[in-house]
Amino acid sequence: MKRRARISAIALAVLFVIPLSSMPSRAGDKEDSATIAAVDKIVRGDVVQANYGEAKKKLRALLDRCKRGCSPAEVAQVHVALGLVSAQIGQVDEAKTSWFDALNADASVQLPASGVSPAIRQQWEQTQKAWLAANPLPGNLRFYSLVTLPDRGRISRIVAPTYEKLAKIDPRNDSQVIYEDQIVPGSALLGFLNADHWAVVVPVARAHPVIGSTLANRNDYPREALLEAVLRFVEEDLANSNQ
Repeated sequence: MKRRARISAIALAVLFVIPLSSMPSRAGDKEDSATIAAVDKIVRGDVVQANYGEAKKKLRALLDRCKRGCSPAEVAQVHVALGLVSAQIGQVDEAKTSWFDALNADASVQLPASGVSPAIRQQWEQTQKAWLAANPLPGNLRFYSLVTLPDRGRISRIVAPTYEKLAKIDPRNDSQVIYEDQIVPGSALLGFLNADHWAVVVPVARAHPVIGSTLANRNDYPREALLEAVLRFVEEDLANSNQ
């Protein structure tokens, strides 16, 4: 049992260290850099040694220290780390509370794309839905969603690795975002596009033919026609809603 706990702790440490150490730093943002380093130290020390209680205590102390100047994104990362430690030892309610606090700090915060068990990821998704229900969008505005959901053959070579990574979570992704994360709650769904993330928004092949014929080899898409169709639909929908 001790060996299994040790292996589990090391896996959890790897899960934390990679995403935290690879986060982009901002010039002059010393407090954020110190926060990342502090979380990294807790992970490499207490989490690796399976000292989960001590890890949680230090992460909470770090949150107290962050009240004096961390950015919302860094506060969210600490809450995510605290939630992952709690989830690892079966304290699901505590994990969800930490993640809810993370979303309150930064609604765009995410779990690492890899290294998280399906059970923990499901708990995270439940927390996201609860947070969205508690923070509804303004009722006096209309929202629209357009989802990119390509066939595997419509994925360019350059984004194929990220597609495959996300496919381990859900094959219904556009190489950057899972399909359900593209839908704004309460919005009108305009449709599904058979194109990857880049093909819809970045005309790589037009500006760089060589890259378009090799790496971004599925970049062809009628963007202008799509934009016109969306604008016409929205215009008509808004006009009808005002009648």
